[in-house]
Amino acid sequence: NRIMSFRCIQYLRPLFAALIPLALFGACSFGDSYGDCGLYLHFTYEYNMAAADASREIDRIDLLVFDADGTYLFTETAGREELGRTDYTLPLHERLSPGTYMFLVWGGLSDDFRLSDVRSATADLQPGKTRLEDVRLTLTRVAQGVCDAELHPVWYAAPRTIAYDPGAGRRTHTIDLMKDTNRFRISLTEEGTSRADASSGDRSPYTFEIVSAGHEAYDADNRPVGADSVSFLPYRISGDLTGAAGELNTMRLLEDVPCRLVVRSVYDPDNILWSRDLIGLLEQTRPSGIASLQEYLDRQDEWTLFFNYKGDAFSGTFVALSVTINGWTIWFQGSDL
Repeated sequence: NRIMSFRCIQYLRPLFAALIPLALFGACSFGDSYGDCGLYLHFTYEYNMAAADASREIDRIDLLVFDADGTYLFTETAGREELGRTDYTLPLHERLSPGTYMFLVWGGLSDDFRLSDVRSATADLQPGKTRLEDVRLTLTRVAQGVCDAELHPVWYAAPRTIAYDPGAGRRTHTIDLMKDTNRFRISLTEEGTSRADASSGDRSPYTFEIVSAGHEAYDADNRPVGADSVSFLPYRISGDLTGAAGELNTMRLLEDVPCRLVVRSVYDPDNILWSRDLIGLLEQTRPSGIASLQEYLDRQDEWTLFFNYKGDAFSGTFVALSVTINGWTIWFQGSDL
C-alpha cells in the first residue's frame, strides 16, 4: 500500500503543480488562458470639453511603476500600434508579485520632453533609488527662457495606488488622462479692418507671447516647479500693417500660477505695449456647467483669442478694445485698456 501511495503521489505531483497557478487566479476558469488573468490597465482621455473618450489622440503611454513606499521600479511603454487596438489594456502581472503599487502615467512623450530624477547625477530614473517626489517632466524646447516650438501634445494621469492580488482573477483598472499642452490661436486686428490671416506670410508689426512661471518642469503632481519663467512665443506668425495672427503652445495652465499675455512691437521688442493676466481673461469665459476654474483650464486645450485694438506699432501704441475668446466677447473699459 505504501508503494502504491508513493506511486500515486508521483503521478499526481505534475497535476498538483499545474493546478496551483489556477488556484491563484481564483476567478479564472480552466478554459481561460494565462492572458485572461491578472492585472491590466486601460487608458482613456475623457477629461475634455466634450466629456467623450478621445484616447485615440494619444500615440504613446509611459507608465512608471513604484512600490507602495514610492520607490521607482520600472517603466512600461505602449506605442501607437498597441494603443490603436480597440479596448487595449496593458498587462502588468507578468512583472509584478502580489502587493500594492503606485502608477504614474504620461502620454504622448516625444523629444520635446524628458522624464528625469531631479536628485540623480545622471538625471536618469534609477530603479530602487528614484523616489516618486523626485520625478520631473522637463520641457526640452526651452532655450534662454524662450519656447517658440510647436509642441507635441502631452497627457498626464495622477499617481494611482492599486493592490495586486493574483487570487482575485482578472482585474482591469481604468486610468483617465488629461492633456497638459494648450494651443492658442491669437489674432490682433486694428479697429475697422478685417482679421489678419496667419497663413498670409507677410510680416506683422506686432508680436505676442504668454509668460508663465516655472513651466519648463513639472513634478509628479503635475505642478510647475521650474526655477525660471518661460516665454511661449508663436511658432507661426504673420500679418500686415493692420495686425497679426499666430499660433503658440503652452504647458498646463493653473489658476494659482501667474500667467500673462504680452504684446510687443517688432520695432522695439524690449518695450511691452500691453500686458494682462491671461488666467483672469480665460476665467470670464468659463461655462456655467463646469464646477471650477481649474477644471475648465484642464479640460479646454484649444483657445482662440481675437483682439480688436487701436494703435500704431511704429509709434509704440497698442490699446485693446475687446477680445473674443472661444466665441465669448470681453470689452475692455477704463483702466482695462
